[in-house]
Amino acid sequence: MATYITRYWAAQDLQSVSLLQNVASAGALLLNGTYFNASSSTINFTNQGFTRNVSLTSVNDLSAASFTISGVQNNTVVSNTIAGPNNNTVYSTDCFDIVSSVTVNMAVNGVKAGTGLVGFFPLINRIVPNSFSVVSPLSRYSLAFTTEVSNGCTYQLYQSLSDLGGNGETYMALVADSSFISTGGPYVNLTQILQFDDICADILIKVTPALGSSTLTMEFLQF
Repeated sequence: MATYITRYWAAQDLQSVSLLQNVASAGALLLNGTYFNASSSTINFTNQGFTRNVSLTSVNDLSAASFTISGVQNNTVVSNTIAGPNNNTVYSTDCFDIVSSVTVNMAVNGVKAGTGLVGFFPLINRIVPNSFSVVSPLSRYSLAFTTEVSNGCTYQLYQSLSDLGGNGETYMALVADSSFISTGGPYVNLTQILQFDDICADILIKVTPALGSSTLTMEFLQF
């Protein structure tokens, strides 16, 4: 049975988490952005096909304010506190699958929250969870990538021999501690099809766009 997965890294949306708003006193921003999920009252980036860091943007000087972005990534709670923007855009360090809240420690005017410029495609799991056996056939699969020829996305491939999905560590932490090993790239502005004949449990793809407008389409095919 064939497995086909496609993911799309969309252009940056500076209001995908919270629309431009004022916060009258210390507290939470409204999660009313373009990616708002009414059923869960959260912002679910994985529903959009990616895991991503968060941006805060304002034309005002909000650098005295501390913003805390909270959520989940790979089944672990993630929380980042960063200084506010000053007529610019600032970014969280960590990436999020789901953003559950954005809070600020003082009153602020004219702030919005959205997607950042660093992230991953959700990991591709090649094993059958109940038996922990590799999906047939054992090794062959293909990955295709489509991005802009100039100012597109840079992407890097990682693999693991064990299933790391939902293990309680973020993708960044798993890369940093070599649980995921780099096996290809970084590929810059490159549209291509890669053919593989190797065995692994999980595939992770890191994405870094050149510009906020850069996009990347990924396709995975395994028979």
